[in-house]
Amino acid sequence: MAETDACEDTDVKILLQLHNLAAVDPGKAVDAEDVARILMVKPEELIHRLFELVSRGYVASLQDRVGKKKFHLTGLGVIKIESLFS
Repeated sequence: MAETDACEDTDVKILLQLHNLAAVDPGKAVDAEDVARILMVKPEELIHRLFELVSRGYVASLQDRVGKKKFHLTGLGVIKIESLFS
């Protein structure tokens, strides 16, 4: 149970950070390493959580012109974050 809560807390932090960075559409997608640096977590751990959030529909991933993975919130992810404040 505590592990599930920790994952949920981490997921919310990731979603909040993507929102803070205005990564809300493909044109504003951000690099996982940049987000990992801000959150002070290992990039591999962050990427694992990001793909979990992709599978849940909160985050979308894409590749930029040089093949680097980038991530942004989906509409559902924005709603999830905004629901925290209402």
